[in-house]
Amino acid sequence: TDHLITWDHDGDTFTVRNPERLAADIFPEVFNHSSYPSFTRALNAYGFRQVARNKWKHPDFRRGNVQALETIQRRRPPGKRVAQNQAAAGGAARPPQLQ
Repeated sequence: TDHLITWDHDGDTFTVRNPERLAADIFPEVFNHSSYPSFTRALNAYGFRQVARNKWKHPDFRRGNVQALETIQRRRPPGKRVAQNQAAAGGAARPPQLQ
């Protein structure tokens, strides 16, 4: 798979060498899709940053550092967090009372 995706020499970034082939050949075996744009959206949702074209980095995603993987979690969009907090509090927020 190194011809499709590989670690860079420093071990803290990875490069997707062939996005089309990665999506067609590997994604269906691992994910429920074969879409590279969907993969990049997921990387962003998990806090990965694109540092160059098809090159990605996350502070807790390093070659050989398996223990740090459990710290990588999906971030919630701010709007959804507010809606979830309101639902937990018993519904939509009420407007302030006018006096």
